[in-house]
Amino acid sequence: MLITPCHLALNSKGSLVGARSATTQPDESWACLSCGCRLILHPGDISEPPWFEHDQRYAKISALMYCQYRNHRDGLPGERFRVMLYTILEHEACMVPDDWYCVWCGRHYVGEKHCVGCNTGIYSIEEIAWRENYTCPVGDSHPHTPEGWSSSPLAAEGDGR
Repeated sequence: MLITPCHLALNSKGSLVGARSATTQPDESWACLSCGCRLILHPGDISEPPWFEHDQRYAKISALMYCQYRNHRDGLPGERFRVMLYTILEHEACMVPDDWYCVWCGRHYVGEKHCVGCNTGIYSIEEIAWRENYTCPVGDSHPHTPEGWSSSPLAAEGDGR
């Protein structure tokens, strides 16, 4: 089971102590904030700051399973490969759209999500979503009027007053 290094611990009195401060107290015993297991202080050196490590020889597995410092990617054999595989497939499936349609002004454009006509991108949707949900032809920059709309009484008389 992989446990990441921690930099805070509880001393025998229950006080919170950082790893740098702990190096001045070499005879003290240390416990994990999360699981309460015994910790080993590593003094570090010039290239690495001091840190605490779980003493897995004396720790209960049930306590380490729920410790916040546990690396949750370790587990069953082959799980690292499974996690890596899903991570790779997830990144391959994520494609950034390049074609946009501005529902505010009715323009189609390519590139960054920023309509030149509106000078914003908040009214833009992906071209694919537009094709699935709207009936305007791609070459027409004006919205399509539905069939029979111009023959309605309101359209013929103006505003109906």
